[in-house]
Amino acid sequence: MKSGSGIQLQPNVARILDIWGMMEDLKEVTYGLRRVLKDTFRQSAIRHGAKILEGVNISTFDQNAPSITLDDGSVITCDLFVAADGSASRIRQALFPHHHGREVLNKTVWQISLPLDVVRKDDPLRGLLDEHHNVITVAPGRSIFASPSPSQNTYDLQLIDHEHTLEQDPNPTALNERVFDLEWVKSRFSDFDAATRKAIVSAESAFKWRLVEVFDLPSWSSENGEVIILGDAAHAMTPYSGQGTAMGLEDAAVLSELLTNASSGSDLRSLTKAYENLRRPRCETFLQLARAYGASWSAEDAEQIRRRNATWKRAHEQRHQPVRADSRAPPGSAAFGQWIETYDVFEAVRRRTGEAEEDIQNLMPKGSFGIHADAGKPIYLAKCYAIGIWV
Repeated sequence: MKSGSGIQLQPNVARILDIWGMMEDLKEVTYGLRRVLKDTFRQSAIRHGAKILEGVNISTFDQNAPSITLDDGSVITCDLFVAADGSASRIRQALFPHHHGREVLNKTVWQISLPLDVVRKDDPLRGLLDEHHNVITVAPGRSIFASPSPSQNTYDLQLIDHEHTLEQDPNPTALNERVFDLEWVKSRFSDFDAATRKAIVSAESAFKWRLVEVFDLPSWSSENGEVIILGDAAHAMTPYSGQGTAMGLEDAAVLSELLTNASSGSDLRSLTKAYENLRRPRCETFLQLARAYGASWSAEDAEQIRRRNATWKRAHEQRHQPVRADSRAPPGSAAFGQWIETYDVFEAVRRRTGEAEEDIQNLMPKGSFGIHADAGKPIYLAKCYAIGIWV
């Protein structure tokens, strides 16, 4: 389902895309539509020889082969499966049938998109704008993340109800859907400013998505290391940290580096464990960070609101001060923000393996399994099958 929702390219993601040679296609997009990023990835993959099967479904999955059977009866067998099939991952469910699965939260986003030129010309709607900046509006139990996307002539508002229970949802089984009855949204945000109220009234529909989390998996791969999950399938998180998509792209970058020059005879189990050991701590940090940010945005307690405002003020005052990145610094501090934005996954792999950059090609036995993500070349795994979904 096409949501038309926006996505922000954080600096840690931009670095990856630049090394993969994709930033030229995205240079005008610091914040844009998900479909733009999707189409860019799709075209890049095709240019580098990837075969993409669209409109097909998986009928059965055998993790021991490993192989999948498609709904047309065809069977695909390969050395390695990479499952990026979202928070409702069927592959994850097959690997870990006793895991509790994704957790559906009492939090819902309604995304509204308006033409940016209309917003700029309309007196009340113009109150939404703060030049080219993203704007976060917070209130007890609710918040709004709003972003202009000049390259798509779109102004995107994500109206978040942090207390929207399944019982209050007229269609609770549909976690993602286009809705045309916006009475609930109008009611929940009726005490917001005139610009926000007019934006909701001006919208013919909104894309609703109920927030979910995936956590506490026993592993991110199969016992034999021949099936790997990444992205939301492994660690879906709420959007408040702005790093959900970034974590999936960092996963892919780390995995591609570790698989560089691996062959069919390589010990995939050791490689997949290295991938999980490198990625899991950072992803779990962001899952917890997103929870904390969400609670902060929707705070109702006066003391919690005071602490949040003081943290934001301090971060604003320190934004231009040179600091050293520190993952152990307090969240919201300049040092912690530097760790988020300047994190280099390729350097992290080199540090973990103890190899210098010029020697990283010698990490695994030589073979024809992959191409190193270097000099602007995206990874293409000739004997790897990637399972993914697009929204």
